[in-house]
Formats: sequence, C-alpha cells, structure tokens
Amino acid sequence: MDILYNILKVIVILGANIGFGCVISYCFHFYLFYPKKIYIWKYHFYFSPGLVFRKKNQLIMYLHLKIDEYIKYTNKDYFHKNYLTRYEDKLHRELFNYIINILNIEWMPNIIKKNIERQVSQLTWFFIYKFSRTIIPNMIKDLNINQKIDKIDLIVDVYKLRKIFEEHFFYFILNFNILFFTLVGIVNVLLFFLLK
Repeated sequence: MDILYNILKVIVILGANIGFGCVISYCFHFYLFYPKKIYIWKYHFYFSPGLVFRKKNQLIMYLHLKIDEYIKYTNKDYFHKNYLTRYEDKLHRELFNYIINILNIEWMPNIIKKNIERQVSQLTWFFIYKFSRTIIPNMIKDLNINQKIDKIDLIVDVYKLRKIFEEHFFYFILNFNILFFTLVGIVNVLLFFLLK
C-alpha cells in the first residue's frame, strides 16, 4: 500500500510540474497573440487582446496622433514654443555653424564678417522654416500619409505572425518548458524522498 501511495505522490508531483510548464507556455502564447478583449464581471482583463494586437493598434494610433500634432504645430507661428520650434532651433544652429565653418570667414574684416553671418543666419532660418512648415506638410497631404498608415493594418497581418510563431517558436518553447519542469519535478521527487 505504501508503494502505491509513493507512486501516486511521484505522479502528482511530476504531473503538477509538467502541467505548470505547459500552463506557462500557453500563458505566453495567450499574452502575445490572443485576438479579442476579455471581460470578467464587466471589467476588461488587462492582458487582452494579446500584446502584438494591442501594440499594432497603438502604433497606428500613435503615428496618426504624431502627424496630426505636427500639422497642428506647423499652423502656429514660431513664438508658440513646442517640439517643432525646438527642433527648428537646433537644426538652425547646426546648419548655421556648418556653413560658417565651410566659408571660413575668420580672415575678413569684422563688419563684412558680421554681415555675412547675418545673411547666412537668415537664409538658413528661411530654408528650415519653409521646409518644416510648408514642404513637409504638403508632402504629407500629397502622399496621403494618413491613408497609408491605415494600410499598415492590412499589410501587417497578425494572424500570419501568430501562425509563424506557432510553427517555429511555440512548440520549441512548450517542449523546452516540459523538459525543464520535468527535471524540476524529478528533483522535487528526490528531495521529497530524501527529506522524508
């Protein structure tokens, strides 16, 4: 009777460890690729839909938001400080310094040097301002960038990604977890009998 009881304990310990390994593998699969929202007592379960589905939708929304924000900033004048004006200032400084270094006007008389620097500063500023506030927004409208972002939803098929994951990675992860937790179960059984 003791032998049957010990065999039953071994089966339970090994089964619990192997089952835990399987549960971890399927939870990982669920966390990445479950396609729908789950509600538990009218509360949205945070980990649904899966990470890949959530991040794809978040990426599309983020790109739309950033483009709309950019267009909104281009319609405001320079004195409304925002990330666009900071970027324009930085670009202006770098371009201005680069052009002045190329011209190498150190040897010129001070009055001519100052005049050239002022002209270069105005030209670089005009170019940057025109490029960031007119050319890029027109390109966004002409190229229908917002519509192309929406097409990401059609191009990036998450179901195909899930199929690739299942064919090439999931069963490797599942088998690895089963092997690992089987070894853990054997160690647990040995410890159980040694410490008994």
